[in-house]
Amino acid sequence: MSTTTIELDLIQRKLLSLSDPTWIDNAIETMGEDKFWSFRNKVYALLDNLKVGECLMIDPRWNHKNIDFYIQISFYYISESNMCYCFNRNYTAVKRQFDQEEVTAIIERLKITRTQNLNNNV
Repeated sequence: MSTTTIELDLIQRKLLSLSDPTWIDNAIETMGEDKFWSFRNKVYALLDNLKVGECLMIDPRWNHKNIDFYIQISFYYISESNMCYCFNRNYTAVKRQFDQEEVTAIIERLKITRTQNLNNNV
């Protein structure tokens, strides 16, 4: 299988996970609840431990069922992370773009600065 074929296949898998909201129920039924949550927790832990700028790459040698599940779980993780993480263009890696605590602190500093500026202009 060529790299392009693998990339297109991964994009299709990601798109399918978005269009099928029953995938979690199907995965639990197929894998069993304990295995499902164990795999989900492992993926979340790997992504949680990435430093800003680091990536978690998909190894094309992984079992295709695991790749499907990894992409689906990663998509939900990214959604829950306020977009601190993102897939690369071909969905072969997840990258940590920034740290949520740092972003929150920056936003708070900007709010304070804006309030001070507004108060100074009154």
